[in-house]
Amino acid sequence: MIALLPVARAALDPWLIFFALMALFVSLWAAHSVDPEREDALPQAPVLAQFGSILALAAAIAAGLTQSGPAALLPLASFLGLAAAVRFFARRLSLPGVAWLTVQFGGIGVAWAWACLFVAEMRLTAPADAFAFAGLTISLGIAMLGSIEGIAREAIRTHEHWHLPMRAPQREHGPARPRQDRRVSIPLPC
Repeated sequence: MIALLPVARAALDPWLIFFALMALFVSLWAAHSVDPEREDALPQAPVLAQFGSILALAAAIAAGLTQSGPAALLPLASFLGLAAAVRFFARRLSLPGVAWLTVQFGGIGVAWAWACLFVAEMRLTAPADAFAFAGLTISLGIAMLGSIEGIAREAIRTHEHWHLPMRAPQREHGPARPRQDRRVSIPLPC
C-alpha cells in the first residue's frame, strides 16, 4: 500500500504548521474583533490588512520552521482558495468568521490526509487497512458535518450585514397583555 502513496507524512509538515498557526492567529483575531456590544462590523480596510498580516506571519513562520519557503506557499494558496469558497457560500460572515471556518475545514482535511498516510505507513493487512481507512473517512464526514453546523454559529457571532434582532424581546413589567407575535430572526446561511 505504501508504494501507491509517494508522499510521506513529513511532506505535510508545512501544512500542519501553517494550519496550526492560522488556528492560533485567527482565533485570537476573531475573539478580538467580535464584540457582543458592538452593533456593526469592523470597516473592511483594516480587516483586510489584519487578514493579510496574519497570512503573511503564519506563512513566514511555517517556512522558517520547515526551512522551505516554496513548501509553505502551497498551504497558503490553498487556504486563500478555500477562504474564497467559504466567503462565496457564506456571504453574511465577516472576514474573521470566514477565516475561522477556513481554518476548520482546512485543518480537518490536512489532519485526515496525515492520518491516512500514517495508516498507510503502518503496513497493515488489507482488511485492517480497509477498516482503518473506512473509519478515517467516516470520521472525516462527521467532522465536516460538525464544521458545517458551525457556519450558523459563526454567522450569528460574526455577522456582517444582519439588521434584524437576534435576541428575544425583553418582557415588560406591568399588566398582563395578550401574547404578541414578536419574532426573533436567527441568521442562518441558507
